[in-house]
Amino acid sequence: MTPIPSDSQLERYLGGSLSGPARAGVERALCGSPEARDRLARILAEQEIIEAIKDSRQIRLPDEEEQRIEARLRQRVGSMRKPQERPPA
Repeated sequence: MTPIPSDSQLERYLGGSLSGPARAGVERALCGSPEARDRLARILAEQEIIEAIKDSRQIRLPDEEEQRIEARLRQRVGSMRKPQERPPA
């Protein structure tokens, strides 16, 4: 059984920064695990929400403020995850 990739691995997979055996391992997990596919879909949805918020703004926020808002969104989404989906502290 292929282990389910971490959120970090899935984010790197989506970003195209995984290659070779690491990418192949994530793809095997995605083919064989509905839970891995669900996690990938959730991460993709989070990224799309963040991008939609960025695109809809008419006033440009300072980078620090943007990073703070993004961190809070990730924290809130993370608190809604099932305990087994939460990354280690």
